[in-house]
Amino acid sequence: MNFKIIEELSLNNWQPLSTLLYDGWVLRFSHGYTKRANSINPIHYSTYDLNQKIEECEKIYSNNDLSTTFKITPFVKPENLDDILEEKAYSLIDYTSVQTMELDSIIEPTFHSVKLDGDINVEWLDNFCRLNNVDEKTRIRWYKCCPILQLKGALYHYIIRKM
Repeated sequence: MNFKIIEELSLNNWQPLSTLLYDGWVLRFSHGYTKRANSINPIHYSTYDLNQKIEECEKIYSNNDLSTTFKITPFVKPENLDDILEEKAYSLIDYTSVQTMELDSIIEPTFHSVKLDGDINVEWLDNFCRLNNVDEKTRIRWYKCCPILQLKGALYHYIIRKM
């Protein structure tokens, strides 16, 4: 199993409102809705002075009214970034457990009370927001983050190639 590909797929499929590529790091912004879409992903090699780069990232996130949050994975560059951030008084917020499973032997459920959709849709988004007590302002931002667009009542999907 290629875990780096899983990481890349997760970045591609949880879209922020905007992304800034900064010397090998991916900076993501979504007005604060989810850490995944509002964090620094240091996944490529860097050429700038690391201390200056971290300070610049802090300024960028502060200017966007966001906490400076780094997503630390086994693929971070430089490899000792976690230690460097700890020296700068950064601390762990959350752990993420990425779990995988082979799906070849999974049998599709036959529950008639379960609705399976191949695409995300407005009904799903509405239910997600309702079940998670998402306020209207955040809900509107979340719709913008999602890989669908609503335009004059029509629903448009991005086409994503199956890997």
